[in-house]
Amino acid sequence: MAETGLNELPREMRQLHTRGTEALQRENFDYAITLFTQVLQKCPTCHECRANLRAAQQGKSSAGKSGFFRKMISGASASPLIAKGRIALNTDPLEALNIAEQVLNTDPLSPLAHRLAADAAQVAGLPGTATMSLEILHQNSPDDRTITVEFANALKNSGDVKRGEQLLIKLCRANPHDPELAKELKNMSALKTLGEGGYEMLGE
Repeated sequence: MAETGLNELPREMRQLHTRGTEALQRENFDYAITLFTQVLQKCPTCHECRANLRAAQQGKSSAGKSGFFRKMISGASASPLIAKGRIALNTDPLEALNIAEQVLNTDPLSPLAHRLAADAAQVAGLPGTATMSLEILHQNSPDDRTITVEFANALKNSGDVKRGEQLLIKLCRANPHDPELAKELKNMSALKTLGEGGYEMLGE
């Protein structure tokens, strides 16, 4: 499975996405979330639509429309959804991803939902989608070795090898005696050199 672009959406879904984008620009976040969610239910591999959904979720949160009481309620209701998503993860990763989005629609920073979304996206072969959630997990725990390595590899898989390498360089500086990290960085740097056409450098 591969991530797809807007031009690959059916006409009806493109129209829904356009309406969602217009709602997002007007900061009508609830309506934008509804429209983007409808598109993703039909076309779950559309990366740009999911990125716009993330923007709407974050906008709603920043606008203060997810109050403390509502977050408490959503947190209590999220646990069974996360458990359901975990069960679906290996047999139906797209359903697990859909469940994660349900939680993120009310709690955009939920670490459990982003963990589920990242895992589901990786199983489904959607590296860009995985990267979005791993970035938020990394922002919340910038010193977490496991998350940083996973985020760096997700960046690599989505085509941003340079940024992945930068993350590993920083992590190696903080852990100078970790041979596994050194190996991860060496492999990432070699891939970056290959991507830049530096075959002769690798052979030296």
